[in-house]
Formats: sequence, structure tokens, C-alpha cells
Amino acid sequence: MITYHTPPAKPEHNAPPHIVVYSLQGVKDPLFSGLIYSYLKKLNANKTYRFHVITHEQAAYAYTPEEEQQMRQEMAENGISWYPVQYHTGPLVLLNRLKDFMQSLKYAAFIKKKFKPRMILGYLVIAGGFAYLLSRIFRWDFALYCFEPHSEYMLDFGTWSKSSLKYRILNFIEKLEVKNALYLTVPTTHTEALVRSWKPKAKQIFTVPISIDTDKFVFDEAFNQNFREKNNLQEREIWLYVGKFDGIYYSAKEVAEFYKQAILLRPQVFGFLITTLPKQEVETAFWGAGLNPEDILVLDKVPYKDIDKYMAVADLGIVAIPPLPSQKFRTPVKVGNYLSCGVPYLIVRGIADDDALAEMERVGVVCESLSYAHIAEAMPRIDLLLSSPKKLLRERCRQTAVKFRGLHNSVTVLHEIFKRMHLTR
Repeated sequence: MITYHTPPAKPEHNAPPHIVVYSLQGVKDPLFSGLIYSYLKKLNANKTYRFHVITHEQAAYAYTPEEEQQMRQEMAENGISWYPVQYHTGPLVLLNRLKDFMQSLKYAAFIKKKFKPRMILGYLVIAGGFAYLLSRIFRWDFALYCFEPHSEYMLDFGTWSKSSLKYRILNFIEKLEVKNALYLTVPTTHTEALVRSWKPKAKQIFTVPISIDTDKFVFDEAFNQNFREKNNLQEREIWLYVGKFDGIYYSAKEVAEFYKQAILLRPQVFGFLITTLPKQEVETAFWGAGLNPEDILVLDKVPYKDIDKYMAVADLGIVAIPPLPSQKFRTPVKVGNYLSCGVPYLIVRGIADDDALAEMERVGVVCESLSYAHIAEAMPRIDLLLSSPKKLLRERCRQTAVKFRGLHNSVTVLHEIFKRMHLTR
């Protein structure tokens, strides 16, 4: 694991270096607003850098003109200039991505001419492909943040075959990015081993999980009591799942079956779900599995600004990711969020480094799958964990989040990357 160094309190250069940051997520997408944007703001508290952020804006996260004005003002106050690209949708995927890239190219040409940046950072793997192309065109140094092999995910889940054009294109682009990044960050020790087998040219590879804002994700006693009283849950044990279904997650039907088994084994369990899938679809899957409405609550419209309050009401957080071989390469954001709220988690073995973290720090339970047999086998360990004094368990989870998932981890690594790229040019 990496040894982190504390960034200096003051800028190291007279003129702040200009850095391009490329994200496929838009500004209202939690993967942007809750993660990389938080890192950039924290990193730039002393106006050490001048960031030029290119984002792809999707209809699912549309904003009003007033919201756009507020975003631009907030970014400007943090030394960030924003260049939004309209994300094109439709069946012609390659053509749509080409349209997106051409708009990005125009922005990049403007930034190059006016500000003369030396480097570009790709945030996550798909944006990394765009960023790499721009680095070649404009002769910028290229760094890649949080690489995960998405082509292997699609292969493992049976979405693509190894001979499919989509798999071959994405796999080729992933290796191209990794091999040519000057600096590279990966989320797990397993991912580091994978990329090293590809013989990258990187001057350094940093292993750092996705970091979250531990100042935002905190336990709120008043909200917790109000939520439990409102839903008559004072005597229930809330098992929370936050996230999506299908794709690289378990399906709604599989998660419904898991909750059915959990309640059979432990009648005090109450299933609480927060998801972007329409509430009716999730409830249909749960009622089809034979679950009762009094045992389940589904919310599908929780704004990101309030998600922390709802997460903190849980007694146990569920990580519903199947134990396929490629899942050791990913880093579930929700693990950090659960822990920061003081919530222990249940996870399947082989997911990121989070199975090891659960056992090492005594903040979670690891099972072999979400099947009845494996949940039954894990139940004594779940009981032991949840019977711990609540305050002490919450504090232990919180301390683990701050240490392993706090913003300082990613902020420090990004500072180190930018400093080295600027000084060694």
C-alpha cells in the first residue's frame, strides 16, 4: 500500500499550473460531485492550481440555468473553469462518442491556446480514453485516476463475449491508457497487480481506494430517531442497500431473495433500499419474492445532499455485488459511505480489498455469496458484530472510514501527481 505524504500548506510555485481534468460524469452525478469535485476543491484550498474541467452532461442529471450559474460561480471560487459537453445518446454508440469527442476537442484547443496547460488527468476509465487522445493531440502529459478494467466486468457478467467488437475495443483502449499514463492510480491491490502485468510506462502507480467526504457522511441522532418513529422501526434492525441493480450488481430479484432469506433467519430485520430504479419496479420484484410491505421500504428519489442522513439510520449496510473474478478490481463507493456514517457492512468475499478491510478492522462481515446457505453460515458473525455496543461500533466504523477512505488519501495522491508532473516537465 502507498505511504501518503501531507501536501504543503502553501503553493510551491509562483504561478499556479493549469491542469485539464476530464470526466465522463456530469457535475450533478454523484460520481463527480461527491468524489473528484470534492478532491479538486480540497486540493485547491490554497489556490495551488488552476483546473479546467471537461464534463459530459447527461439528461438524467439535468440542471436549470440558475443551477448552472451557481455551479460556475462555486467552481470559479475554487479555481476551476468548467466546460460542459452534451452527452449524446442513441443506438449509434461509436458515432455518438465521436460527437462528444469533437466538442471536447474544441474545448481542449481553446484551453491549450489560452492557458497552455502541460498535463491532463482522466477520471475513470472511459474518460481516460478521451483524455489520452487529447494528450496525444496537444502533447500534454497524461495521468489516469482510478483505473478499473470495465471490459473484464462486461465479460464476467456475460454482457459481452471475448470476441465481441465492444469488448475488443474497450480492452484495447484500457491497455493503451494504462501503458501510456505517466502516473496511474488504481483502487485495489488486485488492480495494481493486473496493471503491472501489462508493463506500464508509468513513473509511479498509486494504490488508493475511492475517497469520500467524511465531513458530509456522519451520523445524525435526531434524523435517526425521527425516521424510526415515522416508520415504526424502533424495534427493527435496518439492513440498508444503496445502489443500482443488474449490470455489475445483483438483480432486484436476487436482492429481494436475499432479504427474504435474511428475514426468515432474523425476523427483526427490516429491508431498506435507496436506488435510482423506479420504486414500482423494485417493489414488484420484492412482492414477487413473497416479501411483505411491512418488512420493506424503497426510496427512489433521495437527493444526494440528503443521502448521508438516510444511510446513517441503518444498522447494517449491504454491498450487493456478485463474487465474480473481476470484482476484486473495483472499489465500491458505498463501503466508505456506510463506514463514515458509522454503519458496518455485509460483503461477499472477493470484492475489492473491502472483504479484507471488514475483517481486519472488525467493521463488517464477509460471506461467500448472498445465498441462503451462506447467509445462514454468516449469521452468528452478524449477530456478534451487531450485538456490540452501538456507540463503540459506530466509532470504530467512523475511524476506519477516516483512515482508509477519507478525502486526504485521494487529495494527497493527486497533489503528488500534479507536483511531479509540473516540476519534472
